[in-house]
Amino acid sequence: MIAYCPPEPANAASPCVNICEIDDVTGWCRGCARTIDEICGWGARPVAEKLAIKALLPARMEAMRRD
Repeated sequence: MIAYCPPEPANAASPCVNICEIDDVTGWCRGCARTIDEICGWGARPVAEKLAIKALLPARMEAMRRD
């Protein structure tokens, strides 16, 4: 039997903007503000974890802008 898997909500999509460069100071991507571990494991993470990570990104982007 094949199990039905509902699609993920749009707000759980990857925040990647194709600017993939890791900041030496913070360890965050300059494009999306995720860490290497967050980027590499994105597809396998549960939706709740993706949303929790995405909630951190605006503050990280702001911190990188201030530096």
